[in-house]
Amino acid sequence: MYIVTTTSVKEAHRAIYLFIGYIKKRFEIEIKEIVDAECKGCYKQVVFECKTKELDKLLGVHMWLSQSPFRPKHKRKRWYFKLAKLESIKEIELDISKVEFVPIKASKNGGQNVNKNSTGIKAIYKELKIEAISIDERSQKLNKKIALNRLQKRIKELNQKQKTQQNHSNWQEGKELRDSEVELKFVGEEFRLG
Repeated sequence: MYIVTTTSVKEAHRAIYLFIGYIKKRFEIEIKEIVDAECKGCYKQVVFECKTKELDKLLGVHMWLSQSPFRPKHKRKRWYFKLAKLESIKEIELDISKVEFVPIKASKNGGQNVNKNSTGIKAIYKELKIEAISIDERSQKLNKKIALNRLQKRIKELNQKQKTQQNHSNWQEGKELRDSEVELKFVGEEFRLG
């Protein structure tokens, strides 16, 4: 997996759009995710797969030399973006066989069944040190189902948190691009190597 990212400047977003077009002409790629920018013909970030290792030759920080298509009188003509390999995040999956269900007494109204029997359930997933409790129902079977659903929801939240952290990290890297790091220079709207 590869990612093309940049700063939050419209012109750099245009550079990514043009770079993806450049890559598509030379390699067979499969786009996995596109973060569109506000303006037409611009991408903030693109994640894609490429089967050939030839694309690795293009890894690094690149510069697009062009007059701004959005601010014609703008003095700056250098816009930076970065192509990097994306470390794949291994999504956490709940292995139900590793969930421990512990009966607990419910401390709520519901008559003798709730007060005398342990109808509540605590679902514990020791592998991730997370747990979920359900005392919502009068039946242990229903509480077990609810606790398991809550556990799955927590795991989904953990996966989303991982993805958000990675996106922030990629954005931060794109924000810190430097002129001295430039690998390739592309020129103009025709995006030719310069």
